[in-house]
Amino acid sequence: MSAYERGTVLVAGAGIAGLTAALHLVRSGWECVVVESAPGPHPEGAGLHVAPNGARVLRRLGVDLAPGACKVDAIAVRRWDDNETLGLLSLTGTTDVPYYTMHRADLHAALLARLSAGVVRYGVALTGLDEDASSVRVLLSDGSSWTGDVLIGADGIHSAVRTLLCDDEPVYTENVMYRGIIPTGPATEGLSPDHATIWAGPGRHFVAYPISGGAAYYISASADGQPWEGVDWSEPADLNIVRQPYADWDGTVTALLSAAPRMTRWALFDRPLVTGWPGQRITLVGDAAHAMPPFLAQGANLAMEDAAVLVACLDDAAGDVVTALRRYETARAERVAAVHRLTASRGATFRLVDGADQEARDAALRAGSLGDDFGWIFGYDTDDALR
Repeated sequence: MSAYERGTVLVAGAGIAGLTAALHLVRSGWECVVVESAPGPHPEGAGLHVAPNGARVLRRLGVDLAPGACKVDAIAVRRWDDNETLGLLSLTGTTDVPYYTMHRADLHAALLARLSAGVVRYGVALTGLDEDASSVRVLLSDGSSWTGDVLIGADGIHSAVRTLLCDDEPVYTENVMYRGIIPTGPATEGLSPDHATIWAGPGRHFVAYPISGGAAYYISASADGQPWEGVDWSEPADLNIVRQPYADWDGTVTALLSAAPRMTRWALFDRPLVTGWPGQRITLVGDAAHAMPPFLAQGANLAMEDAAVLVACLDDAAGDVVTALRRYETARAERVAAVHRLTASRGATFRLVDGADQEARDAALRAGSLGDDFGWIFGYDTDDALR
């Protein structure tokens, strides 16, 4: 079917969700334009996990994750004070695709490399929209407008598209995450290059895993009950403030923090889950639709799933895009809600104060329960989602 017959789609946001949606649309013959308010591609960001459910989507799109991605064969949970390994989730031989960790910028570049020049328009923000029975019209910050068949809001947790659709706001969770990147070297010698590691401790947890083809490690340190008065959702961090609460943790953690030349402080936001969006020809994907804290490392993976399922619904709709969008939203609702619930409980689990609940958690981890929650997440296949 030709691009004209498929119709035209505008994607707001050139992050992982938006670029994955654009790749699916172009591959299926849709005419696609992506608008991004940033002036150009930006390499900032942190590490992320590309779990098998996300890697499966990328493989079908022909996205090459080398050389930046690191294959991870296990997730280890260690105790905060003595570095005891409480649980080890093996990631090998359980799915048809590997589990990767990588820098967000490397994934972003790999997605962009698959798109033709001109698909993404930088420095252009969405300022307004309206729709009728046959089309949706979007007003843009450069004074232009665009009219087409579908608008996809892929513009993140502070989504302009969502703001125009719903009267809600991101909810600050009173948790922050300090994030940094350190070169592989003396401080990382106690880490396996094939593992992502979580240290569980009282009121906070710490994470480290390889990125950039093994040349560096991403580290993150959580803190609960923190005020947030910033305008943006990230800002430079004071290293002394980051390190002090971890001063009595195991030496592996303190060495990693000492090796960080700089870190950033990120506010962790949540958003209420909404079933269905106002507007007929408009929908949302990724954090714009269902932002959640990063305690399961599933944000990017859910965004890639969204994109694949959405475009599959559009492809199957025989021109009835309104029905296609509602079908997509229904198809994703139960899974997204389930991951959202598990994310909330998992974050609390890794930050238990030492005591009876912590001892029960550690006993369960030693007995091998770490993997009980993940098979249904990693095994999800977007090709099967609509059957």
